Amino acid sequence: MKFPLSFALIALALAVSLGTVAAHAQSTMDVNTSGTANATYDPFTSNAGPYPFSNFGVAVSASLGGNNVDLALGGDTSFVLPAFTFGQVLLPTISNVNVGYTPGWTGSLTATSNFSANATFQANIGPFSASDNLFSQNLNAVANGNLASGGNLTGGSASGSDNGSLFHYTYTASALVASASASINVGANYQNSLNWNPTTQYGMYSWLGTAPNQGPTGTALFTTGSGGAVNYTVQDFGNGSVGTQVYLNFEPGVNFSMAVTPSSALSTPITGNLSAEAFGDTLANYTFPIATPFNLPLNYGEWDVNGQWNSGFAFSVPVLEESGQGSGGTCLDPGANCLEFVVDGAISQFANPFPTSGPSNLTGGTDFGSWGPGVNGAPLLPDACDPATGTCYASNDPNMPVGTATQSSTLTPVTAPEPGGWPLLAMSLGAIIFVGRRKKTLVIG
Repeated sequence: MKFPLSFALIALALAVSLGTVAAHAQSTMDVNTSGTANATYDPFTSNAGPYPFSNFGVAVSASLGGNNVDLALGGDTSFVLPAFTFGQVLLPTISNVNVGYTPGWTGSLTATSNFSANATFQANIGPFSASDNLFSQNLNAVANGNLASGGNLTGGSASGSDNGSLFHYTYTASALVASASASINVGANYQNSLNWNPTTQYGMYSWLGTAPNQGPTGTALFTTGSGGAVNYTVQDFGNGSVGTQVYLNFEPGVNFSMAVTPSSALSTPITGNLSAEAFGDTLANYTFPIATPFNLPLNYGEWDVNGQWNSGFAFSVPVLEESGQGSGGTCLDPGANCLEFVVDGAISQFANPFPTSGPSNLTGGTDFGSWGPGVNGAPLLPDACDPATGTCYASNDPNMPVGTATQSSTLTPVTAPEPGGWPLLAMSLGAIIFVGRRKKTLVIG
């Protein structure tokens, strides 16, 4: 039997139309996860010393100009939407649909800070008095961390450091029955560090609409997944009415949180020796250990940064509410009033921009720290006793009768040693050439 051409075209068009309605192929939606944030921590200042004696040793002051942590996030997460077919039955609280997702994060975390450090040598022993600057240095350290690996956010740590110049300092003082000397090397090192631990949630917002392209009139349900998929159970959205046309709406979303903990440490490595005598007795013979005692660890309050994103578009499944008992069947879910959703149309998309929030900033973050133990509150040198009279004098008494005093000091830059070279530097002090000599004279009346 032959049909007119016009009839054949109509039949072909109807078949294509039915095929479109009968099946909805899987499609994708992307959630862009870009954003930037910054944490600013308060400045910090602290002083230590003089050490090892409060009237004969080294004092250090340090000032943090603030610590800035910058977060940059990028990339997107691709969600694979499920396929629905015309006539498909979805039972509330029973039917599941699977939504796959593939994260594609990029991200970096950078901490930048500036530490200024100052060191002085101070002596106040009887008639000997000195206060000489050893160094004033600005140290800048940047810690860079990569947050993503294979498209996933990962925890980790990063650090950056800056080493200041080294200086050699000598001090000599003498009187008739007293003397003092110092030969030390001193420098400054700074390390800036970061630790972070992210948490991510991938999920689907869902709500029931009574009209096409309708956003949620209340709070949308957010269902999260794991292992690259969201296993969504069709919800019971409340009492319905058989024969009512409604719309199941879904929208992908991503939630993000991350704990960031910066830290810093300033150290002033010192090597060398201090000695002092009066009336024939040794008041001090102290050798500085390497890399201590001036160590200032600085901790910062944790930065809890959060953000959430969504696709900005929802996909909508038109369904007809029908009786779950069908033709004499058994109600599978009495709690849902025996209603079921039957897909009865083509899937559509519409713009639905949920409120989003990029990563959160932090200003005026707290910081706290202290110098290594013992460098503050160091004791005076021991008293000096004149054997001729039996009178004892506090080591910082300027009236100590030791005779006319002279003193001099030098400060010389030192070529920085290779890593681990502090012990070698301490052994080679005798080979250093001194320049810039200056002299001071004190006369005891």
